[in-house]
Amino acid sequence: WNGYDTPPTGNANYAWILHMVSKLSENGVAGFVLANGSMSTNTKGEGEIRQKLVENDLVDCMIALPGQLFYTTQIPVCLWFLTKNKKAQKGGDGLPQCRDRAHETLFIDARKIGSMISRTQKEFGVEDIAAIAKTYHAWHGEKKDGGYEDEAGYCKSATLEDIRKHDFVLTPGRYVGAAA
Repeated sequence: WNGYDTPPTGNANYAWILHMVSKLSENGVAGFVLANGSMSTNTKGEGEIRQKLVENDLVDCMIALPGQLFYTTQIPVCLWFLTKNKKAQKGGDGLPQCRDRAHETLFIDARKIGSMISRTQKEFGVEDIAAIAKTYHAWHGEKKDGGYEDEAGYCKSATLEDIRKHDFVLTPGRYVGAAA
């Protein structure tokens, strides 16, 4: 597990996370969907693994999604984005131009976004997806997406110290607060 505690048996979330980290190139980014419990669980060492992921500056962005997005489950889920390189990049070589994001993590609470398309199914429209992507890219410092600003109830750029104060829980609602 390459310097991390062994993930618990019976729940593969952190085994998958560490597997993806082990496959990242030095400039790679991994994005994946997990159950919301992965952002806050402390069961059998998961909290310690999450803390080390944050302290090793691998967590780039956390996005909380609403429930009812998937046909196979009604539960809300989250998107994790991990990267090994948060340093400023000039662009080129297939990499976008980015600002230095060391020891920062973007939190987006997208639970109120989307539209109900049936009694049991919610959907993100093209505009919804574009708004989330624009927020993420603007936070990265990509010029095409304008400037980034924290927005109460929606997004917050948190420091390592902010995350430490929340005991390394990565639930966006703890950081973005309530909408004005």
